[in-house]
Amino acid sequence: MRLDATQESFIKAYEAIDTYRGHAKFSTWLYTIVYRTCLSILKQKKTFPLDEMQEYEDALPPPLEASEQSKFISRAISELPPSEAIAITLYYMNENSVREISKITGLSMANVKIQLYRARKKLETKLAGLL
Repeated sequence: MRLDATQESFIKAYEAIDTYRGHAKFSTWLYTIVYRTCLSILKQKKTFPLDEMQEYEDALPPPLEASEQSKFISRAISELPPSEAIAITLYYMNENSVREISKITGLSMANVKIQLYRARKKLETKLAGLL
């Protein structure tokens, strides 16, 4: 699924490059396409297999400093509901603003803040259990 989503997203971006107007950062425009493509694929499949999440994590390059903490954090994020995992990932890992996440996901800024708040609380609980 990961490769399908990646390939399909980049094809869509390539075909729609003329629609990019520069009102937002290019990364925000691209993330929006990737986000909507992934949602579409998830809706078709109805579930997100955990083995594919592991396949995705295994394909990522190793972090600069491979620590146990990052493994626990990745594991805890993978256990979050998809909308909260996306919000946390975009905000903390990709350093997108709440406004950018709102544009990417189509959620209101207030809803993005709620997603981030809920995700933080759940991560705190999950990490306390893991550590």
